[in-house]
Amino acid sequence: MMRTRLNRTMGNQDGMALLVAIMTLAVLVVVTVQYGKDNWHALLLSDNYKTRSQLKAAADSGVHLGIALLQQDQKDDEYDTLLDIWNQAAQSELTGMFSNISLQVTITDLSGRIQVNSLRLSEENNENAGEGGEGADAGEEGEGGEGGEGGEGGEGGRPAEEVAILLNNLLLSENFSLEEREAKEIVDSLIDWVDEDDDESENGAENSYYQSLRRPYNCRNAPVQSIEELLLVKGITSEILYGTEGKTGLGEYITVYGDDALININTADVAVIRGFDPLISEELAESFHEHRTDEEHREQLGQLHWYRNLGGWPGDISLNERLITVKSRYFQIKAVARMDEIAVQIVADIERSEEESVDILKRLME
Repeated sequence: MMRTRLNRTMGNQDGMALLVAIMTLAVLVVVTVQYGKDNWHALLLSDNYKTRSQLKAAADSGVHLGIALLQQDQKDDEYDTLLDIWNQAAQSELTGMFSNISLQVTITDLSGRIQVNSLRLSEENNENAGEGGEGADAGEEGEGGEGGEGGEGGEGGRPAEEVAILLNNLLLSENFSLEEREAKEIVDSLIDWVDEDDDESENGAENSYYQSLRRPYNCRNAPVQSIEELLLVKGITSEILYGTEGKTGLGEYITVYGDDALININTADVAVIRGFDPLISEELAESFHEHRTDEEHREQLGQLHWYRNLGGWPGDISLNERLITVKSRYFQIKAVARMDEIAVQIVADIERSEEESVDILKRLME
């Protein structure tokens, strides 16, 4: 009997030992597998960090390349066109700069857009706007870039009401398909958003409107800081600001930089050009664009009113002299660096002064 119990006890101990050994082995396997996973994950993170660091450096070099092109262009001539080196050299993929990284640099002329903050010009500046118009007439007789400088002539500001008309015409174009009431509401609300007072325009909105919303906020009553901010303005929806399939959004036609209201007609979108006068047809606007992108006409583009010599241009249509120029000051450089499935994009907003200095106003990395 004692021997039977002893044998049974020894058997149980052997079984328990085997079970413990199996459990220990299982734990070791799990720990080993997890350790391997952690090491592999860390390795991937490390490699991804290394790749992103390389791509960031490449994208940074793309931004500096864009700045160099803008500085070189300013040395070449005193006016800006779509034929310039900053537009021609930067729009293609720069595959030869890096062995395993593709880099694409795009430069957009923001001075070819409507300056939304010019809607806040004071009444005093509006009264002096006539001086600017006289400067434009004087500049017409200049050669090359001098015509553009003449267009900016006079120390007076540009009338906000004329910018409002241009913007209203743009919103009434087929690209937005808005009713007159809707377009007027957006323009008046933008005026109220950027002006300094709390006086509500006919179709606009001030603090009383924005404070009545379910999630109230204040009307800025100061210059717009970013395009995204305009989603807070009465009447502006994401579809209007960013566009929909097949339609360009308002954000592609306006800029928050500058307040002198001047638009470079050499680089402005044809939709903006048509906004100057509803009589400008799509065909006429396309002819306008073809002329300014023809290398044979490069020297003509330095004169403020070069379009008047365009074949087929009606004599009764004239672009508002107080709103046009052939010089550019604000640009956006977009540099995208790619390696396999990973990409880094840097977007830099640039101000180029007449002293050939370049300042980065805003820089975002994605």
